[in-house]
Amino acid sequence: GMSCGLVNGLLITRLRVTDFISTLATLSVFRGILYMMTDGVPFAKFSNPTFSFLGRGMVGPVPFPVIITVFLFLLLSYLFNQMPFGRHVLATGSNREAARLSGVQTDRIKLGVYVISGACCAIAGILLGSRLSSVPPDLGQGYELSAIAAVVIGGTALSGGRGSVSGTVLGAIMIAMISNGLILLNVDPFYQFVVNGVLIVVAVAINRSRQS
Repeated sequence: GMSCGLVNGLLITRLRVTDFISTLATLSVFRGILYMMTDGVPFAKFSNPTFSFLGRGMVGPVPFPVIITVFLFLLLSYLFNQMPFGRHVLATGSNREAARLSGVQTDRIKLGVYVISGACCAIAGILLGSRLSSVPPDLGQGYELSAIAAVVIGGTALSGGRGSVSGTVLGAIMIAMISNGLILLNVDPFYQFVVNGVLIVVAVAINRSRQS
């Protein structure tokens, strides 16, 4: 996951490919490589008690994935709120050229952000895979929309310069609650994509109105 993030970061900082285009292209490339490696056949008989514990284990009354999530939240909150890295990330997102002229090494900051993002995606994939006995290669397809929705609902500006780890966590919790609510109401799961799209539009519109 960190290697995939590093590839994205290098494409953006060295080849100057637009962030959106780079991540969209590598999404297709990485997914295509996965299909070639697996021939489209789901992974099976890979699990063992130790691996399954990551996604299904309990520490007392607390699920182990919750412990990992809380640990990551505290670690990333400290990194972004107490370290210069967090301020440099916001500065780079707000105005990259101004940040560079102020002495911020914007290319290193972007590389760091993409590596961290890749690591978090890998951890999420491991936790999701450990909960299942068979993992299809298309598992997680469409999750990128939910991730964008969680970030935007959490108050992060798509134009950059504003955002927080705690806001993103709240956004993710809200997305999960809405998804579970739709399931409990026996709503067709495909409607979740519609709901996520509408939430993104509404959240962006609210953010824009606040900025103005």
